[in-house]
Amino acid sequence: MRGLPENGVKIKRLGHTPLDVSEVCLGTMPFGNRVDERTAFAIMDVAYAAGVRFFDTADVYPPPGTPALRGRSEQIVGSWLKRRGVRAQMVLATKVGKPTDEPGAGGLSRSHILRACDASLRRLQTSWIDLYLAHVPDPTTSVDETLAALHELVRIGKVRCIGCSNFPTAGFVQWLRTAQSLGTASFGASQEPYNLLIRDLEHQTMPLCAVYGVGMVAHSPLAGGRLTDSYAASQPGDDPIYKLWQLVSQRGHSLTHVAVNWVLSRPAIASTVVGASRPEQLEDTLGAIGLTLDAHLIEAIEETLGKDRGP
Repeated sequence: MRGLPENGVKIKRLGHTPLDVSEVCLGTMPFGNRVDERTAFAIMDVAYAAGVRFFDTADVYPPPGTPALRGRSEQIVGSWLKRRGVRAQMVLATKVGKPTDEPGAGGLSRSHILRACDASLRRLQTSWIDLYLAHVPDPTTSVDETLAALHELVRIGKVRCIGCSNFPTAGFVQWLRTAQSLGTASFGASQEPYNLLIRDLEHQTMPLCAVYGVGMVAHSPLAGGRLTDSYAASQPGDDPIYKLWQLVSQRGHSLTHVAVNWVLSRPAIASTVVGASRPEQLEDTLGAIGLTLDAHLIEAIEETLGKDRGP
């Protein structure tokens, strides 16, 4: 941990990178479709005022990633950064490589990465990307070619650090070892789903990240909405998620807050991506910061989820 702002949002070092990130990262995936620019600006204002200094986007956002929408999230984030004049205070992550329905587009080839990076820089209205993530593996391109292209972007200063998102463990290890053997820039961050229901990272990826000094950024802390109070309360009485909601409610807590705080409290996690479709929704989610979950409650949560916890 690198510091503790007055508002309580912790700042942590992201793995072996030089990046200091807020423990909460604002995910901007819906910006430009479900969330219009005015609302997105209000959400980003709330995040910044709360001490969030880490934003995450991608060149294909917002879903469904059609040609008319693709890149709008980056454009909106870029406009906000310019109007607010806070680019130097932010850690900005974006992604490359997710396949699209356009011929020759997507993937992790050298040519596509170099073109896509320049396009993202234009949309984001910045001269550098702090964290450039390979969005998904590309089986049609060699790891050597992709790493060489990413290394070049780091060398010329367009990208500060690189990482990956949604990589299976075997592929993740291959990339780390190849970077070592080639002497190229290596992944400094891994962004994967992690929450009370989805915890397979604990078995292989987390130990690997510890060995290689890779910072872990968790996304989907609310399991796609399944760990919110409104969803859990509507489930059948014998459902483990309903039982979990009952447990934390009896202790005076919001399930949303408990779920997010649980991820924030994991020592291996540097930052957690949270999203919002309204400013008030983000304000509520940020209520998870500073919440203290005692050992007895954590033990009761584990017992409640049990074998039904999920993969």
